[in-house]
Amino acid sequence: MIPLTLLILAVDIAPRQPPACTVDGDCMMSTFSGCCGACCPPPPYAISRANDAAQRRRCAAVDCAARSCPDVVCARQEPVTAYRAACQSGQCVAVRATPAPVCRADADCRVDYSIGVNGCPGNPTAVPVTTPQPPQPVRPLTKKDDKPQFGLTPGGPGREPVACPAPPPARAACSAGRCVLVRTFDE
Repeated sequence: MIPLTLLILAVDIAPRQPPACTVDGDCMMSTFSGCCGACCPPPPYAISRANDAAQRRRCAAVDCAARSCPDVVCARQEPVTAYRAACQSGQCVAVRATPAPVCRADADCRVDYSIGVNGCPGNPTAVPVTTPQPPQPVRPLTKKDDKPQFGLTPGGPGREPVACPAPPPARAACSAGRCVLVRTFDE
């Protein structure tokens, strides 16, 4: 049996890991599974850029046999983009990524309507104001437009112009950095 004082002394003089990073930019996310790969990819993990480059340099000299994994069922892994690499206490760690906010105030959002039946406005969606405008639907002819301009026709024989119903009232608001749809009801 090893005396406790010797065990404490051995732990105290054990070589310490040099810091792998000093800032977040020294780290990266990876799913690299070693020089010869694996049947199933590992879950995303954080590694220093220097260690990743060193591993890949070593792998350039390794000759791997072709791997056959026809009967292996791999567990579903989260995508690398679900995490970001961060430097904490000199070591690279994977931190769950939070999506970047798309808005800070209600004015950063607007309501867009999909194109519905007969080119009429369809369902509303809340989008950031920076989103490109959707194409405008072709406006159906109405009774006051009996004579189409520039030689256009109302759609051929037997096609009556369609009156579009009013789109459902809605407004866009910013909630937790995301544009959300707020239904409004006229009373």
